[in-house]
Amino acid sequence: MAANSKKTPLMHETSQLLALPAEVLINILRRVYDGPLVDNIKELNTLWQCRQIDELKPYVEQVFADKFLDWTFIHIDLGFYIIKWDNEEVDTHLQLAFEFKGWEDADRTRAVFRDLYTYDEKKIWPEHVVKILIKKWKKLMGYEACADVPCYVIQVARLINDTEIPDLEFNYEKREISFDWIGMLDEFFLEENDMKLWDHPEACLFHAIERFKVDFLQNDEKATALQEAQNKRQHIIQQTGCEPTDDPQIWARIPEREYSPNDRDQRLRVKVDRLAAFYDIEPSAAKEELIDLHQSLSGKLQMTQMYFQYVCGFESLCNVPVVVTDAYTFLPPLHTCDDYLGKEGETKWQNPDFRVIGFDDDASESSDSHCDDDSDCPSRQI
Repeated sequence: MAANSKKTPLMHETSQLLALPAEVLINILRRVYDGPLVDNIKELNTLWQCRQIDELKPYVEQVFADKFLDWTFIHIDLGFYIIKWDNEEVDTHLQLAFEFKGWEDADRTRAVFRDLYTYDEKKIWPEHVVKILIKKWKKLMGYEACADVPCYVIQVARLINDTEIPDLEFNYEKREISFDWIGMLDEFFLEENDMKLWDHPEACLFHAIERFKVDFLQNDEKATALQEAQNKRQHIIQQTGCEPTDDPQIWARIPEREYSPNDRDQRLRVKVDRLAAFYDIEPSAAKEELIDLHQSLSGKLQMTQMYFQYVCGFESLCNVPVVVTDAYTFLPPLHTCDDYLGKEGETKWQNPDFRVIGFDDDASESSDSHCDDDSDCPSRQI
């Protein structure tokens, strides 16, 4: 046998592993994420990366399809509205939260998610509010859509992001969405891996600048630019001790969207201030530090996760995990949050006097009438 074809011990062990029956391999892969949910976030990403081994790819996808899609949710923020109940006006948050329902096709390439509030036994939203939800949802998917801030946030277990959802389709009547779930998870974990390589702010900033610069160069200029980037990278490693990646080509990767840091920063400030006022919480220095960091980073996932850790202090108010997008939209599950529902909990939403009061910012008077399909329902949104 030629020397170059001799198997190393690692290759031999891998061959033995892949020779196991499919059922055994699947059970092994399922064990990667066993244990407490919060303690095993990193292992979930590791499990998805096992798809890079061709022999393991179908088994990993089967484990995610059978187990982890049930822990995946798509949230769409529809803004704050004024709710009137028993002559009392309450700020509440309208949202769509989609959970895994099943498959659109026999080969399980497209997953179908349905709005969990639609099928909740408690039926949290009255019918006239459902009409407003659907109307606002259609607008959000249409002329109100913007490229730099997606209208949705993806939640996989307790990981959150707003990466691309490939081949996303909507069924407004059934309040369902369908998409390429494998492509969605690819985008989701790819961005997380990118940000893991850049744990230091200076390295993150350098990464952002260089990959944007290289993108606009011609092919004959890219080699020189990448060499300069490599030299700068070595300088950053010496200064910060950060070892981002051994592959400078990552800087040439073109981002999916163009971002507007100034606009996003302003939205963050407004959202934080209003939420703090809503919960009667004093702003802390940590918020300003996060805002300053946001101005220097283009990697939105790191900012999102840091901010998510900060706002987790609000969990004690609602007794539920708070979900945050990098657009800084707060989505606590309304049917379990006493701060939204009051002491009477879910019974509050069953009151027949419950209705939405919509209004324009420029209007002098508010309307407390119900909205039908053909009428415009102005709302207050922050």
